[in-house]
Amino acid sequence: MPGDVEQKGQGENHLNSPGCLPEYNTIYKPSMINWGKRSDGNAIVISTSFITDAYNEIATWRKNAFLVPYGKVGRDFIDQVTLHINDWNSGCDNQHISLKAAFVLLAVGLQKPSQKSKAKDHQDVLSKRLILWRQGEINKLLREGRIIQGRIGKLKASEPPDRSKVFAKLVLEGQINSALRFQSETTSSGVLSLKDEVMSQLKRKHPNPQSAKLGSLLFGPIDDQYPESVRILACKSFKQSSTRLCEAIATMTRTLCTQYIDPMTIEPLVANRLIPLDKGEGAVRPIGVGEVLRRICGKCVMSVVKKDVVDASGSLQLCAGQKSGSEAAIHAMHTIFESDDTDAVLLIDASNAFNALNRAAAQHNIRILCPIIAIYAINTYRQPARLFVIGGKEIVSAEGTTQGDPLAMAGSIMEIRTWWDALNTLGPDFGYFPNDRKCWIIAKPAKEESVREAFKDTSINVTVQGQKHLGAAIGSREYLEEYVSEKVTNWINDIAKLAEFALSQPQACYAAYTFGLKHQWTYFLRTLPDIQDLLEPLEDAISHMLIPAITERKCNQLDRNILALPVRLGGLGLGNPSLEARREYALSVKVTKPLVEQIVSQSHQLPEDSLTKLAQQEVRSERSKELEHRAERIKEMAPRKTQRALDLATEKGSSAWLTVLPLQDLGFDLNKREFRDAVKLRYDWPVEDILSMSRSNQYFKTSPANIRTLDIHARGFWERPRSAFFDVRVCHPNAVSYRDLEPQQIYRLHENEKNKFLSP
Repeated sequence: MPGDVEQKGQGENHLNSPGCLPEYNTIYKPSMINWGKRSDGNAIVISTSFITDAYNEIATWRKNAFLVPYGKVGRDFIDQVTLHINDWNSGCDNQHISLKAAFVLLAVGLQKPSQKSKAKDHQDVLSKRLILWRQGEINKLLREGRIIQGRIGKLKASEPPDRSKVFAKLVLEGQINSALRFQSETTSSGVLSLKDEVMSQLKRKHPNPQSAKLGSLLFGPIDDQYPESVRILACKSFKQSSTRLCEAIATMTRTLCTQYIDPMTIEPLVANRLIPLDKGEGAVRPIGVGEVLRRICGKCVMSVVKKDVVDASGSLQLCAGQKSGSEAAIHAMHTIFESDDTDAVLLIDASNAFNALNRAAAQHNIRILCPIIAIYAINTYRQPARLFVIGGKEIVSAEGTTQGDPLAMAGSIMEIRTWWDALNTLGPDFGYFPNDRKCWIIAKPAKEESVREAFKDTSINVTVQGQKHLGAAIGSREYLEEYVSEKVTNWINDIAKLAEFALSQPQACYAAYTFGLKHQWTYFLRTLPDIQDLLEPLEDAISHMLIPAITERKCNQLDRNILALPVRLGGLGLGNPSLEARREYALSVKVTKPLVEQIVSQSHQLPEDSLTKLAQQEVRSERSKELEHRAERIKEMAPRKTQRALDLATEKGSSAWLTVLPLQDLGFDLNKREFRDAVKLRYDWPVEDILSMSRSNQYFKTSPANIRTLDIHARGFWERPRSAFFDVRVCHPNAVSYRDLEPQQIYRLHENEKNKFLSP
């Protein structure tokens, strides 16, 4: 590690203790640092405690940041952030507080001065704040930030006057998931206030660290090789400033992957904001929100090492990014449960599984199991991470990780009991504490009494009906139908709310459905068999509530079949879940077959890549052929007028406006009249309420007789500052006078007329 070295260290680990970690160089930490120079040439010296205290304060601030403004001020700000990151990269005297300085600058520099401040205001305040920052006037910046933070939340809360407008605003900003959450929420966001009981639960869910036990450690060759190909894509919005920032972050990421560093220097990088969510029945679900910079580094690292992580995880640990891993696990458990040799299935739940993992053992074992990511994992998990709780309090995360997966065991009764006993004996050494009160055994009816007898000395729940498994269901048909029916009821409620908003915001609701809502049941279509009849009420809600609200038209069966087609085939992508269920389940079984076979046989090896890719190609081809065949059948049954509309709708580029998010910043949004008229023109449906007369006292029709001149002048389209002129011709291919012509003939006709008109 670059920089002055004070001593060797590795926290509390000792080289001879089980699970000891490699040493790192403890860097020099001066109490006073050079911050810069004044205009008269004198050095600016500040205490490092200023930065540390400032970081401790801004970590508790509420979100209130404006976007970095374009122009010179924005570039200067990015350059200043880059400077602090490069101080860490170069190992200078400021290294121990350089990342804290970067985070403090981001917080105090981008504080939105008022609720209604504009971009020009942001440029002005950011310019002044940068001057104060470079002069070392950190206390002045903090004082301004405190005043602004004190104003947040004091405005009188009130219900939005029009929820549909709030919903549409989120969609037009590209925040589909946030829009759907807003649409479905009723009273609160689910975040608990920080009472003593909530704080107590948060502390219990973040236990003190365990030492690594010999029984939990793997022994084998340790390879400290590291990846050299860590890259980060550069954003060009701020020219060279953004490129330099990306290069600085890439250098920092490469260092984290290749050298053991002093963990105290990256304390702000691994810190999290902890949000206590309401889990129901008085329980708390802690959610950690990490720094954006850390997430960028993590994404970059995983893009390089993902294949190695997947290979190390194998076919039995399905949370590492295996293709369709959850679907394969569900299909495998269904196969095992239906086997004659299986008496029951045991679904395991652990107490605080994610946060109780033995971190010392995990950091040791990862050097053997997946050495390519070991250095990065040890650097980011060696020291306890600070967790800043909403409300100004703080705890530490010394154990566990942020992800995990449930376990399941199937087999004969005694095999399951033996496995359960072994898990209770060995699990705690790894930080895995089975919680029998939350575990379920799904027994076959003939084996229920035997299962209850075998597990009578435990608190494990026993049922012959069924239970949720990885979001799907396993067990009896009655349980599956009850489970799906409950889901369908919730989805119908969401459809009804979306239809209500669609009356005034049709494009936003269409985007929310196609990009978000419909995917809520796609997973169930692919993992649960024979549920098409259970989805009929959902299809009725889509057909009779949502589609009329979006299109302003009551559709017949032919219209419904057309709208269910993908956009590229002339539809709107408003699929029929009842019709799709059987196909999607069959395709899911087919594409996951290689991995399912490995799970059923309990083989750790992943299936051959060639088998997986072949299955994926076959499924894509089969789905595409089926959809194309369905589109042809629909077209054959349609009248000539509709056939022509479908031909035009399937032309290249004719559906691009339906397949992009309606982002307002890019001008992709349409008002309700524009959107509905565009849909009606797409299918040659009657357009209602059009103006009868133009300003020139000529009649308006869907297919206007007069073709107006639409010339566009654009500077810099091809090259700066060259002008480009575009001569646009508008026609209506579905007009009666064009019915006997093919679309290409119509385009050629207008092209020739235009050329003739412009010819000298």
